[in-house]
Amino acid sequence: MSMQCPKCGYEPTMAEMQSNPGQCASCGIVYEQYDGQAHAAERRARRRPWLLSAVGLFAVVALIVGGFKFYAHRQAIEQIDMQVKLATAYVEQMTAVSSGAASMTFGELFSKADRFIAEIDSALVKVSIVEPRLAEAEAARAYMKAGQEVIRNISGSARSMMEFGNAKDREERANEDAMSSNSYRRERASETKLKALDDQIKALDSLKAKQEALRASAKVMLTAQGSLGALSASSLLSQDLQARLLSEK
Repeated sequence: MSMQCPKCGYEPTMAEMQSNPGQCASCGIVYEQYDGQAHAAERRARRRPWLLSAVGLFAVVALIVGGFKFYAHRQAIEQIDMQVKLATAYVEQMTAVSSGAASMTFGELFSKADRFIAEIDSALVKVSIVEPRLAEAEAARAYMKAGQEVIRNISGSARSMMEFGNAKDREERANEDAMSSNSYRRERASETKLKALDDQIKALDSLKAKQEALRASAKVMLTAQGSLGALSASSLLSQDLQARLLSEK
């Protein structure tokens, strides 16, 4: 039986086989060494598909995990966005009332303010339990709490105006009583007028303080809004609303 080189296929002559039986006369390989290398290469080739499969599986898992994290992040942003939008809408409604764009009684305004503040409290709880924890959640809470303060100060400003109006009415009645033919009413008129004037001053001072506090709360909202770029613009204070809040009088 003739012998062939396992590498190059050369068939050595009888003389070549006798002179150097363990080495190919053509390519020079040592048959035993080559067989060992060939077996090692074969074993590596058999392992390679498993290695490639493992790498591929890891890539697929990483892709799935990354997709899940992105989806969870997007869902959390949407939940925060919804609650922030609610707070902004309430602030806008109260601002419309204070500017005279919407008409209602003082009692209706106070009731609406209390309801809005309570509903923002519920929204704050919803934001606090959003998972995963995001930096936007903390900024949203600061924004919404400042929105509550804006509403409180709009309500407080309206209450001060109401108190000023009541004191003004008492002053006018005191002026009428001062012209009365009834001596008792004339005597009481002076005291009533002084009290009414004092209450007007207090109401104006309170109004000024509430308006300053309102503008300060609006600035806190704007600062927090700067960290809410991931939310939709329609959920935040518009430029027009910002201007109205900062110039609220």
